Amino acid sequence: MKWAEYNKYRQEVLDWLDFRKVPLTNKKSLELALEIIPEKAKVLDIGAGNRWFGKELKAKKCVYKSMDVDKTYKHDYYDIHKINEKFDWVVMFAVIEHLSLDEALSYFKKIATITNNFILTTNNPFFPIGFFFDDVTHKQAYTPRTLYALLKLSGFKKIDVLRISPSKFNIFKKFISYFTNLDFAPELFVIARK
Repeated sequence: MKWAEYNKYRQEVLDWLDFRKVPLTNKKSLELALEIIPEKAKVLDIGAGNRWFGKELKAKKCVYKSMDVDKTYKHDYYDIHKINEKFDWVVMFAVIEHLSLDEALSYFKKIATITNNFILTTNNPFFPIGFFFDDVTHKQAYTPRTLYALLKLSGFKKIDVLRISPSKFNIFKKFISYFTNLDFAPELFVIARK
């Protein structure tokens, strides 16, 4: 990794050290993804599991392909580095936290060669309940600044990060959040474009 470049990109979003500067939405990640991906798009789902997202895309008449390293379900691909076709969108729901830093950067660089549009979600490391620590297969927590820098290093130019909180922030949550630096939004939603 080019550490100087990585740190330069992190400095571009220095104000995100205060996570409250990262926009918050009450929409769910599935709802956001379905709003963003247009009809008839060609979509690759990385870490597709039982291919649930493909079922959601049927109404939009999208061309859906899946990739997963787990061979429990049938997928189009089992190794990201063997994918050579192009996609309008690549999605990766709750996968990045299962990858080490080097693996994540390798995935992002490969994804940048097969699409111009990328959506990913992950646990919010500032969320106090600790969903990240509840799964021993999680290797690395990724902050908004880290995701921004890694995606920039991979060739994406425009990166938007949202904090997802399906329940509204009430005055109590805002008060606690302000004084404790804990975020009550459990998930991060990232849109990266070239």
